[in-house]
Amino acid sequence: MRFAICIVSLVFCLIFCACTPTSGDDFRFSENRFPFDPDLYSWKTASWTPFTVADSITGLTYGTPGDKDCYVAVSRSGVIGWSNNGDIWHKAIKEIPVEDPPVNPADVPDPFNVSFNNVAWGGGIFVAVADGGKTAVSHDGISWTAGEIAGFGSENITGITYGKGMFVAVGGNANISHSTDGLSWTFCKDDAFGGSKLNDIAFDGERERFFIVGDEGKRGWSDDPTSGNWNYRGTEAPFHTNHIRKVTVGQRGNGIGIGIVFDEWGGKRIAIATTHDFGGFDSDLHTDLFGNNTINGIAFGGNCFVAAGAAAIIGWWPSNEPDNNSQRYWRALNFTEFQWWEISAVAALKDRFYVGGVGGKIGYSK
Repeated sequence: MRFAICIVSLVFCLIFCACTPTSGDDFRFSENRFPFDPDLYSWKTASWTPFTVADSITGLTYGTPGDKDCYVAVSRSGVIGWSNNGDIWHKAIKEIPVEDPPVNPADVPDPFNVSFNNVAWGGGIFVAVADGGKTAVSHDGISWTAGEIAGFGSENITGITYGKGMFVAVGGNANISHSTDGLSWTFCKDDAFGGSKLNDIAFDGERERFFIVGDEGKRGWSDDPTSGNWNYRGTEAPFHTNHIRKVTVGQRGNGIGIGIVFDEWGGKRIAIATTHDFGGFDSDLHTDLFGNNTINGIAFGGNCFVAAGAAAIIGWWPSNEPDNNSQRYWRALNFTEFQWWEISAVAALKDRFYVGGVGGKIGYSK
């Protein structure tokens, strides 16, 4: 009996250690989501999605409208999909206001006649952002209303996040705007970023701080975006004037863990910040398994960073495997069920990682 208990305990310890960093690289989830322990070697495609082969998934998020699970995915072709379990997906619809006399549905603006770039949940609301300053808003993830950020004009809205009771969106011409309800927006642009395109924004729930990244190595942080003042950094090593694509926030020991994806003279790199002010970066992590394939997204959860991109490559760090040369290397695999289609979005949602790709595909870690 004791022998059987020891065997079970040993197996549990091996499984736990495979996904949990050592004390020197202790990560804590900092965005108040559900803790989870995904199997990063096993991925599955969603059973059905409302997207077509012409779609490219650009954003994924998870919310709890009415205390019910709701996953949302948006695409470049204007399709929005929703799911209650992350596996079976449905196509979102246009919300028709209930008024007297009844509203003619044809007179209600189409929220899907846009190219979406990202989506976020917060304060009981889903907000999707799109090209041309357009947005779409939903309280249940199923029915959506068209909107816009007037100050953006024809500029594209590329990133959005939620924190400290507000949405903050970024985009072309270094535009930044914030909103508490996803409908009324206030500009909070900082001229320090010039006219560079801002590509992504993330919120650190531990320190209640926002981080933004963009083209030409531009990046910055703010504890109060409504002030319009951002702590600007740019053209510094390791980014210089290379474009920064994506940013995500985790927690590494007593310090910040900010994952950044950026281009470097034709190559694709990932850097992890070692300070909470966008100052120090560990950019010497070995990401050779990505090759020159574009890395389109990065997310943090389950005690590790996960990145993915072209050729359906998914990588994670740290792997905590004995042969990983002091944890300097990312582990990577090809998501074979994606049939080499490009992965265009990555997210940590509820209890596992999700990826979305070209061809309207959605997959998740088991």
